[in-house]
Amino acid sequence: MYDQGRFFTVTGHRLRGTSHVLEERQEQLSALHERLFSPRERDVPERQGKVASHNGLDDDEVLRRAASAANGARFAALWQGDRSGYASDSEADLALCSMLAFWVGPDEARISSLFSRSGLMREKWDREDYRRRTISRAILRAEFYAPKDETVQPTRNGHRWDAQTLP
Repeated sequence: MYDQGRFFTVTGHRLRGTSHVLEERQEQLSALHERLFSPRERDVPERQGKVASHNGLDDDEVLRRAASAANGARFAALWQGDRSGYASDSEADLALCSMLAFWVGPDEARISSLFSRSGLMREKWDREDYRRRTISRAILRAEFYAPKDETVQPTRNGHRWDAQTLP
């Protein structure tokens, strides 16, 4: 059982001494999954307004700064649900998650909460595998915002970002 980024192959060959009978075991699999993996992100209460990120910005300030940044027009379009300019809906989702990750840092629950308030919100976002994979990809490739009064900041992915060059 994997949380993300893996696959397996079924050959049809059985181990010696195992049964030919396939039995329903969804209940046991669900219980095991619940024990192995963290609670689903959608079970986290929605955070709005005054939740501060790793850099001290609450949600309202994140949205204001994102909309007024150099790529603010692109952010605003995505936030309103405009997917034009992207090859697929999933690429637009990843782009918005990447922008949100920049502003809030590697906080998966907060990125998910903010995204769910956007115009890109759709039924597919409710799929835990899709949501977690998209957010993980965004975080892995993101640089994270640091306020100007801080010096050069290391980011989660090891890059260094000069906070003096940020908006």
